[in-house]
Amino acid sequence: MDFYVTSPVDYPAYRQLFRLSVQRQRRIFMVLFVVMAAVLGYALAQSYNQNIAFPVSYLLFTLFLYVVMPLTYFFIPRLMFKTLADIPANRYHFLENGFRVIQGDIGQESREIPYENLYRIYETDYGFYLCLSKQQSFAIRRQDMETKDAETLSSKLRQSIKYKRKK
Repeated sequence: MDFYVTSPVDYPAYRQLFRLSVQRQRRIFMVLFVVMAAVLGYALAQSYNQNIAFPVSYLLFTLFLYVVMPLTYFFIPRLMFKTLADIPANRYHFLENGFRVIQGDIGQESREIPYENLYRIYETDYGFYLCLSKQQSFAIRRQDMETKDAETLSSKLRQSIKYKRKK
């Protein structure tokens, strides 16, 4: 296995990577939403039973969180991508035991990264996401690869740790 792939940073790849990382934390968001709803329901019931005015500021704050938090799922990737839009395409050299990243126009080659050192690997219909850590990832689009190279990479990555196939 020895092939090169040049893949630019594009918005669909970045958006999907952002959403995959948020999906890992969806249990936390679900618990937060349920707890907030329970507290709001309890506060409303108490204010109704005791004939006191419910604090409108608390209600507005809760509604604000229920509206803003889901919107971040859709708008934050676009805002963050604008800062990455001018980054030139990376060239990836896939080897038997790892890969190298040749960064953009300057052609500086980074060290070889063994597949076993990857934090997490996602494969989607759009491409491959190779995560070095929670903060650093590489997105490689399938359309930039030959079919046999994509299949070879997929089978090689399946042997690595924390591999996930997402649709």
